[in-house]
Amino acid sequence: MNVYRAKGCLSRHRNAYIPHRLCVYMSKGNRAQTIPHVEHDVLKEVLDNIPLDDLHDAMVADEASEKRFKKGAGNVAKLIRNLMVRRQHRLPHDHEDYKPKED
Repeated sequence: MNVYRAKGCLSRHRNAYIPHRLCVYMSKGNRAQTIPHVEHDVLKEVLDNIPLDDLHDAMVADEASEKRFKKGAGNVAKLIRNLMVRRQHRLPHDHEDYKPKED
């Protein structure tokens, strides 16, 4: 058995293994209940699990480009977090990130 399979679980819909972090999420019975629910969780997955190391290595050549890269990456992370916050009140009430809308 390969290591990847040992750290994942079998998908119900396809005979394919998925990463362990998603197995735990799926085992809670969290199906896509609304479009904002899916959008929020996709944004969270993008923010938490896409490494920028290769892009950093390709784009950074000196101190100035390092500063620009950090600023630009920070701006994009802020945009993604803002998009997530704007969807929190539309999540299912039992979702871990749900927060009621503030007036």
